[in-house]
Amino acid sequence: MKITIDVQDDKVPFVMDLLSDLPFVQTESLDDETIQTKEEVLRSIEESVDYMKLVKHGKAKTRDVGELLDSL
Repeated sequence: MKITIDVQDDKVPFVMDLLSDLPFVQTESLDDETIQTKEEVLRSIEESVDYMKLVKHGKAKTRDVGELLDSL
């Protein structure tokens, strides 16, 4: 199971040391770059939903699935 813990910046080394001493716990730090990537993914999903709304209302065109596969 994965859990997320928010820790004060000045306490991070202590908490990481504590957790790494437990043999049944694996730790992974999420830095600002990882968080930014998640934000980019969410933004991309929002843009896709907005585009699908345009398609639904006939304001944007779609491509044939064959064309899409050929472009890959």
